[in-house]
Amino acid sequence: MHSPTPSTPQVEPAPEVIFDSTVTGKPPVGPQEVIFEQDPIPLPNIERPGLLRVAGRRLLAGVNFLASYLMINVTSLVALVLFRVLNRTRVYGRRNIGISKNTLLCSNHRTMIDSYLIGHLSSWPWGWFLPRVLPYHPAAMENFFRNRIIGWFSHRWRCIPVRRGAKDFDALRVMTETLPKGHMCIFPEGTRSRTGELLEGRPGTGKLIHDTRCKVIPIYHSGMDTLLPVGTAWPRLFRRIEVNIGEPIDMSDLFALPSSKETSRKVIDRVMAAIADLKAQSEARAAARVPWHVALRRALRRLAGLPLSLVRRS
Repeated sequence: MHSPTPSTPQVEPAPEVIFDSTVTGKPPVGPQEVIFEQDPIPLPNIERPGLLRVAGRRLLAGVNFLASYLMINVTSLVALVLFRVLNRTRVYGRRNIGISKNTLLCSNHRTMIDSYLIGHLSSWPWGWFLPRVLPYHPAAMENFFRNRIIGWFSHRWRCIPVRRGAKDFDALRVMTETLPKGHMCIFPEGTRSRTGELLEGRPGTGKLIHDTRCKVIPIYHSGMDTLLPVGTAWPRLFRRIEVNIGEPIDMSDLFALPSSKETSRKVIDRVMAAIADLKAQSEARAAARVPWHVALRRALRRLAGLPLSLVRRS
């Protein structure tokens, strides 16, 4: 008699678990059972602007460009009359500016209207034919953007708002994106010098130069403090102004260094050294200058070929 054989329970093989390709990012291998599946996340429905909206934006951009073009060139014409006709302004080395893009004009800072003097040298008269030479100006937000009306005009004058006394990385990013498009005037000292001595340069300008690999033009001007002294609202007339424009600064060795605080400091120190050299040249030229009546006597003596005493008698 045979004893009954105990029946073994039938165990079904567990299906291999794989995940959908929408989750794992890998395609399934073979005909396997999918027990976990997730619907793909739908992309946001981005509505494309209509033709009228695109045309309106382009029309507004064109109007803003035309307004900026006219305002800067008219302002440059007014600056020409102020500095060249109503005052005596001598400019040395203006050919060094050029008309190429990605050009940074670095100047000392004495008055609130220094940017009009430097901007006039950049834009006149080429600004009427080459809009790329119409310069941008980093400007203090509390002075040039204190209300909507002044801010509207400042934007059309290509002013870039900067928070003075703070590390404004947003302004630095805007300047880095804007400078390769044309010219820019900047004051490396960051504020006006009350004594006429050059102040220490700001490393933010050095970083701007290093990041954009721009052409740097050093400029030193004198006499603007007599044109618009501190505390006065209107410029004076018949003053002597002198502007010295140096040759582009060679930064090739510093451009090869990695971007860092030390590199930015080296760059701005070289810029300030070039401006100091121009300052020394300007002071030497002023020391050798003689009053007009002495120069007239010397000219008469050379013209007549006689002693000055005989020229007086005649």
